Amino acid sequence: MLIGALLALLPRPSVAETIDRVLAVVAGQIITLSDVTAARDLGLQTPGSATDPVRAVAGAAGRGDRSRDRRHPRAVSVS
Repeated sequence: MLIGALLALLPRPSVAETIDRVLAVVAGQIITLSDVTAARDLGLQTPGSATDPVRAVAGAAGRGDRSRDRRHPRAVSVS
């Protein structure tokens, strides 16, 4: 019983949660997986017949082939 009480007082390891994945940083702009997925789903970029649609859309965004230029809403400017 005493051992159980002592074990309950020990700190527990925190559990990490992946919120988003950074795919690239292009000209100081962060491109995340959710950005690429949204661009594809909204029709801003089309993967064509690529075997990896995420790579095709991310590659197009990295080359500047954007239908609409926008800043990442969570981007932080560092001076």
